[in-house]
Amino acid sequence: MSSSAKPSSVSAPLNSKDKFQHVEENNHASVSETQTHSLSSEMTSLTMSVKSDNSKIPDKAKVPRSHFKPENWMLPDQTKDSLTQLNLAIVGHVDSGKSTLSGRLLHLLGQISQKQMHKYEKEAKAQGKGSFAYAWAMDESAEERERGVTMTVAVAYFNSNKYHVVVLDSPGHRDFVPNLISGATQADAAILVIDASIGAFEAVIEIGGGQTREHAQLIRSFGADLLIVCVNKMDAVQYSKERFDAIKLQLGTFLQSCNYRDSSVLWVPLSAMENQILVGPATDSWLLSWWQGYKGPSLLEAIDHALQPPAREYSKPLLMPICDVLKLTSQGQVSVCGKLDAGALRNGSKVLYGCEIPSLGTPLEYSSHQGQIIEKTHNS
Repeated sequence: MSSSAKPSSVSAPLNSKDKFQHVEENNHASVSETQTHSLSSEMTSLTMSVKSDNSKIPDKAKVPRSHFKPENWMLPDQTKDSLTQLNLAIVGHVDSGKSTLSGRLLHLLGQISQKQMHKYEKEAKAQGKGSFAYAWAMDESAEERERGVTMTVAVAYFNSNKYHVVVLDSPGHRDFVPNLISGATQADAAILVIDASIGAFEAVIEIGGGQTREHAQLIRSFGADLLIVCVNKMDAVQYSKERFDAIKLQLGTFLQSCNYRDSSVLWVPLSAMENQILVGPATDSWLLSWWQGYKGPSLLEAIDHALQPPAREYSKPLLMPICDVLKLTSQGQVSVCGKLDAGALRNGSKVLYGCEIPSLGTPLEYSSHQGQIIEKTHNS
């Protein structure tokens, strides 16, 4: 992590054998041990271990918030070529094509090499799942590949013309909604993926019929009020404009009930498998005849023009609610994940830790895996 980086999420291990024991007990029975590292390891900006002693909090740590003055390194990078970070959650019902969409987009943007893609294709065909090759770019665990479903939040990155995009490919199965929530809490905006196939959309839009409704509600409740709806698998309905309009009308009514404004929702018909309207205009003649785009001819351009991250209050005191705790070792070491709502962190930062680990007023020393020391003090 560079000295000027301002992470939007932090993962920090703490030595505590009993305070967070309930986390392991509350995990869903179907979730494997491989789930515990995906979100925390991929989005880690700082990874630290903790030691404590009985000395008092230094007086200089007790600076009133009103007297806080930001340092230069905390301010956003104003250089001409700098990109703003956008945390983008990919949500939708299981088998709607979320991972395939994410993997195909990453491949087209050069984040997955042709050699690596060939490897995925070979491995997928060997298991009789040739159409899963792009999804395997995101679903890397053996259990996810065997079951054919995303189980954890997979994290990847690409750059558009405007943003450094952090892709949060979320699970769609109802068994893994808690994992989806861990990604939704990090999101600035979202892509809701819909299966346009006949019968598939009707099955998931019904109350109790799938996770589409719940995902839309969860994403909105966590503050992601800008949404791109990708009506995927349009090739299965011969790129029918009537089918697209019918889905837009029915789902749009529900999104309004979730407090999405019409102006905050962008609709894009596409086919991830056929590479239609991902990074360029449509090549299918029928789709091209009626689809001219709203904010741009492709999903990539829609991300730049339709989505916008919230204002980052880097210059204010650090505020990072902890949203997840994962046990990493048998010795009681855990990783805590949170989203930076205000302020900034770097190696060497001094912060107040408002939690019961350990007792009140105990200074904590955090040593990063890079060998640097972060001194942390605890205060209620």
